[in-house]
Amino acid sequence: MHMTSLPDTSPDLTRLVEHAHESGIRVWWRHLDDCDGAWSAPHRSIWMRPDLTSRESRSLLAHELGHAYYGDSGPQSSAAESRAWRYAAWLLIDGHAYSDAEHTMGPHLGGLAEALDVTTSVVEGFRSLIGSAP
Repeated sequence: MHMTSLPDTSPDLTRLVEHAHESGIRVWWRHLDDCDGAWSAPHRSIWMRPDLTSRESRSLLAHELGHAYYGDSGPQSSAAESRAWRYAAWLLIDGHAYSDAEHTMGPHLGGLAEALDVTTSVVEGFRSLIGSAP
């Protein structure tokens, strides 16, 4: 899988699933006992809980695509988790939209996440990408 931008500045869930399929990855929704989502390298599949909100689903799918991109397999270190959240931020957050949201909402993670329609983990990933953390 190669790292290319998606055409939308903030792709919806359907576009993320299409991106996964184009990368040879299958996305499944099913009950998971111990997590919200998971990437399986041997199966080239991502499993996600069906009861997540749209914001959670988009954010988590982008995160799991990060694990796929970096070739992660099995339980992940905190460094690999952070790297996958940065990948999710790269997919989901446009720099101009972030700047506008921060101007309007201030630096509060929850407000920024709501304004950008992502989870706070994605906002943290974006801040890590740009080297900014209040």
